[in-house]
Amino acid sequence: MDLELDLSWISEQESILDHSQNIELKPLTSIPILAVYIDQGYVSFYKKLDVPLDISGSECSVLYSEQMIQIIQKCKKEPFNKSNDKGKWYWAHGALFHIDTDISHVYSFSASSGNKCLKPIDFCSDLVIASSPDLFHFSSQIYLFFEKQTPPTSIKPILKSDSGQHNRGKSTKKVHLVLPIPETKTVKKSRQTRRRLI
Repeated sequence: MDLELDLSWISEQESILDHSQNIELKPLTSIPILAVYIDQGYVSFYKKLDVPLDISGSECSVLYSEQMIQIIQKCKKEPFNKSNDKGKWYWAHGALFHIDTDISHVYSFSASSGNKCLKPIDFCSDLVIASSPDLFHFSSQIYLFFEKQTPPTSIKPILKSDSGQHNRGKSTKKVHLVLPIPETKTVKKSRQTRRRLI
């Protein structure tokens, strides 16, 4: 039996090596957004979407605040299409993960230095994303966190009368109050006969 050797991994490794030796700083053309929905401290579900970025400036990519507001509004309405639960989703906070290190520091980059690449975002201002080594473009992502706030349940008072026309003036509940009977002192009346009084 003739066994042919699978040498495809060699060409794959060569392309990776070639790519790692020719790293370029490039702006992002688009970025994925992960919307995470948190209900009572637990992740209820999440949604992923891809958003194009403006790269008119060669140095960086921009996601305008108007776009971010539209995305947040769209993501807030999304859960209501899937469930009949009461409550509203509110945007809690957002973060951008983006490795914008210099090319000379690419090989010294480690998982511990990734903590510096997570930055909070604010929808009131444009999100400017600096050009980064194209080797790290796959890891760039925006995270939007939404929290569910359920309305408080209203407690109906017992003595409230029904607002309907047929029951107007009638109470819906009867309340009986049982009060303790106060102790009364019994006074002994002396029996005096008429004969004795004379």
